[in-house]
Amino acid sequence: MSLRRVVVQLDYYLGGQFAGLVTGIGDGLFARRGLDVRLVAPTAAPGAEGAAVVARQAAAADDAIVVGICEQNSLVAPEPVTAFGAMFDRSPLALVRRRGAPLTRVAAHADTVKLLEAILGDGAEVVEVERSDEAARADLLARGAVDGVQCYHTTEPLSFFGPGGGLDARGFELAPLCATAPGGLGGLDLGYSQALFATAAAA
Repeated sequence: MSLRRVVVQLDYYLGGQFAGLVTGIGDGLFARRGLDVRLVAPTAAPGAEGAAVVARQAAAADDAIVVGICEQNSLVAPEPVTAFGAMFDRSPLALVRRRGAPLTRVAAHADTVKLLEAILGDGAEVVEVERSDEAARADLLARGAVDGVQCYHTTEPLSFFGPGGGLDARGFELAPLCATAPGGLGGLDLGYSQALFATAAAA
C-alpha cells in the first residue's frame, strides 16, 4: 500500500504536547490509516509558523501535505492557512509566579506578549524573552527581575522546580492563563490550543 506523506512542522521541541503524534508514529497508527507522518524540528520564529508552512508546502516536490502546529494566537496572520484541529482542549499556557506577589513585570515569549498584556491588563509590564532558554527564565524569576514567567504547564515546571532548576516550589506557584482552568488568571477562556493547520488548498 502506498502511504501519503504528511510532514508535521513542530513549533517547539518534543514534549508532552506531542505525545499523540509520537505514539501514532511509533505504534504504526498513522501507517495503518495510509499516512507516512514525519516530524520536522521547529524552524520558524514565533508568530511566523504560517509563513513557514506555506513556503514548505510550495517547495514540496510530491503530493506531501505539510501540517503546522502553533499556539492559536500565532495563527492570526495574513497567511493562506486553515486550522483544522487542536492538540489540547484547553490551553497549557501558564505563569510560574512568586507566591503572594503582585504581577507587575512578567517575562513571555514573543508570540505571547500581546496575549499576556490582554490577560493581565494595564497593571503588568510584559517583557519578551527567548522561548527556548528555560534556565534564563527561571533565573529572572529567582533573582526578582520579574514576578512571573510564561511556561507550558505540560513540561516546563518540571525543569523549573526539578533538581538544578533554580526555583523552590515553596516560594513559587503555577497559575494557568486560561480563565476556565482551576486557579486561572484573568477573564479569557483560551479554549483549544496548539492548532493544527495547513495551507488552504491542502486542508
